[in-house]
Amino acid sequence: MELDEKKVEVELRGTINKKKFDKLTKELRGKYAHKKNYKKTFFYITHGFILKIEIKKELEKAILIVKNGDETKGILEEIEINFNLSELSQIITILKALGFLQVNIVKQKREDYYLEENIVFSLKYTKDWGYHFEIEKVVSIDSSEETKVKLADKCNFLGVKFMTMAEIAKKIKEINKKHSFT
Repeated sequence: MELDEKKVEVELRGTINKKKFDKLTKELRGKYAHKKNYKKTFFYITHGFILKIEIKKELEKAILIVKNGDETKGILEEIEINFNLSELSQIITILKALGFLQVNIVKQKREDYYLEENIVFSLKYTKDWGYHFEIEKVVSIDSSEETKVKLADKCNFLGVKFMTMAEIAKKIKEINKKHSFT
């Protein structure tokens, strides 16, 4: 049996003001395929990985997502399990039984733009992050650092500044403190 090549999500993100958000929205809508991707997400407080449930109410489904790796580094192995929305309470009960008791429930306004080379640029708004963006691409682990450079170049082209690892860590710490998470 042959193992599949390991894939990772390479991601950069940064905060922007509303004026830049609106300007980019207008510019990108005219150039790239896009879709609104509003969702409600349950972010479980973890260390060393990301655990979340995304609710896709219009599709009557949800996704349990685990992202292995350090969130501040922007290179994460992503594992997804789809389930019916009717099973949500069971999934939450299982997570509680496993010790995941702290959760931040986030409503997210989001629009995804599909750039060239399978790059997705998302303009987002949440109460905790305010106006912000993410740019990401799924690649083999061997090309992850090279991809980070390409995504940084694309950020420069779009006129947005992505956050450093230290800035991301500080922002996450501020959000956790605001909600009294440990």
